Parts: sequence; structure tokens; C-alpha cells
Amino acid sequence: MVFKKILVAVDRSNLTSVVFEQALDLAEKDQACLMIFHCFTEVVLEPLIESGTGLDWYQPDVGVFHPLETEIMQTEIEGIKQWLQSYYQKAQDKGVISQYDHQAGNPDSTICKVAKEWGADLIVVGRKHHNQLTELLTGSVSNYVVHHAHCSVLVVKQV
Repeated sequence: MVFKKILVAVDRSNLTSVVFEQALDLAEKDQACLMIFHCFTEVVLEPLIESGTGLDWYQPDVGVFHPLETEIMQTEIEGIKQWLQSYYQKAQDKGVISQYDHQAGNPDSTICKVAKEWGADLIVVGRKHHNQLTELLTGSVSNYVVHHAHCSVLVVKQV
């Protein structure tokens, strides 16, 4: 099967470089477009509020963030962009037409949503080794994607 649009989901784990290289090799072989995608959760300082530190300036009911919290989120997003640009540059160096994107959200459903909106015909994700209890409690992004994606999914396992 030849793929035309491959979305590779990356995170900050040790497995990411292996997942990315697998997607890059496929994109190069098939002359496919590559979307390098990262999903992150927004930084919220609620634990500080609950700990009685006096940082009671976050108002979850109205979604208002303190300037410090906004600054932390902006700094994190800038770091994500730089990190994604390094993968983008690797793809460009191999002659692979590529782009990158990032969004805040729940990784499993967001990966599926972005892949469908972009028109991916393959999603490449990593699968970390979790014990059964951890997977039962937290779920598995790769498992969700395999069962809910509109297209083919390649799961790269941690060895």
C-alpha cells in the first residue's frame, strides 16, 4: 500500500525518535506528505491553589488565567514549536514535504480528529510499555487511536 499523507504523533518520550524515523522512512519511500503532530495539555496551576499557597487567582468557573499562568503556557508552547521545528528540518533535509502542528487537548481523540481533518491515510504512533494496572487506569493513546481512527494506524512498540 502506498500512503500519500502520514501523520506522526510525537511526544517527549524516548520512543519519539524511533516513531519519527519510522514515519519519515515511510514518507520518503512513498513520497508522502508528513504531518508532525504534538498534542499537549494546558498547564494549570490548580495544585498550587489547592495547596493553600495563597495563589487563588485562577478562576476555573470563568476560565480566567493569571498573567503568570499565561506566561508559563506561552513559554511551553514556544518550546514545543522549537522542538517540532527540529523534526520538521530533519524531514526537509530528506526531501520530504512536511509540516508540523500542535494543539492542546486529550491526545487520543485529538490525534484522530487532526488526522481526519488533514486527510491522513496513515497515523504513526508509539506504544510505551505500561503495566496492566497503569493502562487500565490511564488508558492507552495508541489503543484508542487504533480503534477510533478513520485510517490505517502503524503502532511502533517500545522494545
